[in-house]
Amino acid sequence: MTVHERTQVGIVGAGPAGLLLSHLLALGGIDSVCVENRSRAYCEARQRAGMLESTTVDLLRAVGLGIRLDAEGLPHNGIYLQFDGERHHLDFRELTGGRQLMIYAQTEIVVPPTGAKGLNLAVADVTALATALVRLLRDGDPSLAAAYSDYCLERVWRSTHLSWWMTSMLHITPGQDQFESRLQLAQLRHLVTSKSAATMLAETYTGYAPLHYDPTTHLDAPALWGSTSAA
Repeated sequence: MTVHERTQVGIVGAGPAGLLLSHLLALGGIDSVCVENRSRAYCEARQRAGMLESTTVDLLRAVGLGIRLDAEGLPHNGIYLQFDGERHHLDFRELTGGRQLMIYAQTEIVVPPTGAKGLNLAVADVTALATALVRLLRDGDPSLAAAYSDYCLERVWRSTHLSWWMTSMLHITPGQDQFESRLQLAQLRHLVTSKSAATMLAETYTGYAPLHYDPTTHLDAPALWGSTSAA
């Protein structure tokens, strides 16, 4: 059956990112239609990453989506690193002055040492995109839409670096020689003995710059978004 409907924004995919974008646009007074070729039951049951950065959690609370998250989510304050027969705890909440992760999984998950950044990057992307679309469709101002990719890519590259670094530090690759193994141990030892190194990891792991959604803003891109390096 063919259905005809007029809207301002069409969103393909009713995953977490698509649904959040639709919600944010509605808060800004912009109509949207989210289409999905799978059933609601399938979408609700399919596995999704469940480790949320502090910046993601704060954003969801700010836009009215935090009630169930706070009721069912599990605070996650840090990680353990084990090597050379020793076990070391990095307390992210202590290192970052209160920032932590939230485990909110619909299904059982295994969080890889790459940081589980995919869903959090998607949330950051659609938060910026929603602001840009509201400005474009409501005010006829394309400036945020033009700056959107560069702003989001800075966060993506920082996340990519974290994933690469943690993967190379925590995984033994086929054919790895003694030199490479010693480098891994040196990195791990530095991480658990240097507070500044541990803090760098904790700040990157728990989220970069805060996510803000204000559909009423008239700030330009530099004033609104600045640089994620200021986190």
